[in-house]
Amino acid sequence: MLPYEQFTHLGNTLMKIKGLFQKRDWFYWRPPQKDGVRPKAIALRTQAENEAVTKVFELQQKQQLQSAISKGRMELEIKAYLAAKKASGEHTERTQATSGIVLRGICKYWDNPLLSVIDEAAVLQWRNWIAQQPGRKGQLMSDSSIGGYMRILKGFLSWCHRTNRIPNHPMANIKMGRIKRTKRQDFCTYEQRDALLECPPSQELDFILHVGFFAGLRFGEMLAMEDHWLFISPDEKHGNIVVQETNHWKPKDKEIRTIPLHPRLLEFFKRYGRRKPFMLAPHKAEWKTAPAYRFNPKKQLANHAEKSRAAFVTYHTLRHSFATHLAMENVAMRDIAALLGDEIRVVEEHYVGFSPVSNDVISKLRS
Repeated sequence: MLPYEQFTHLGNTLMKIKGLFQKRDWFYWRPPQKDGVRPKAIALRTQAENEAVTKVFELQQKQQLQSAISKGRMELEIKAYLAAKKASGEHTERTQATSGIVLRGICKYWDNPLLSVIDEAAVLQWRNWIAQQPGRKGQLMSDSSIGGYMRILKGFLSWCHRTNRIPNHPMANIKMGRIKRTKRQDFCTYEQRDALLECPPSQELDFILHVGFFAGLRFGEMLAMEDHWLFISPDEKHGNIVVQETNHWKPKDKEIRTIPLHPRLLEFFKRYGRRKPFMLAPHKAEWKTAPAYRFNPKKQLANHAEKSRAAFVTYHTLRHSFATHLAMENVAMRDIAALLGDEIRVVEEHYVGFSPVSNDVISKLRS
């Protein structure tokens, strides 16, 4: 505690102590700004100036002590890490949100430790624990999900090491391994596709089904699609969709790709028309937050799929069906990759098994 007498010689004490003020004879103190935000004033519950000054210095000492305790704690460094990644443009809004959720969960498991106590044993213990936790469907978490969480943690600890927050990298000797990719076998037959397209409950779901089945758009691309993506020739006999960057969204593959309009998709757009600025409702003037903020008819799609006897269908099933049908018609893998905006190796891994093989292929070998 710093006695009031040490400051009486300064004269006009209220002017010397920043944030201390008097209102209706009672004293208040407003702490300095933190992260650009000025905290609310604290009622000191006294009308005596000497007592008010003493209380202010007690509060300042308490804040300094709390700051010293929290310095180097994981929770504080997570905030700094996310802010740095956002400022540098390395993280999208979605990556920011996902990384924040994962890192705060790990921080809670470790009870907000000092970075200096995090070691390889602690990381492996957490990995073993998370591997035993049930996922959203009650099943154990997949190797792919655990690998994703480990990579988020490694990214954070690597940044802490580069910025001299920790002397050694706790995950330097941990082998990450490749993420096990499971081949998706779920796709709609032509009959199931037509059943889903027959009587959709809304125009929005009708749009999603058509651009999914006949253009292979990802759900994020469906939401991001603006009217200028769509081109229809003056004679209305052909057209295409150009997936491209907008002011609010960037493609996953970061490249422009053009998808010719299937005849049924062309007929759909003639009925559906152009909508501005976004082709899918609700029509917002600007993209303010994540796609879910605008429109997410997941429940509507699930109910419609169940009624159509295709309960397994999700947004990705539409895209997967598009690619699978092309592979079944013997379309080259590089062409499917170009339409999907994926790498050829990824497309081959998922769809090469659906490509038909002619019985006379072997006979074409030279004898």
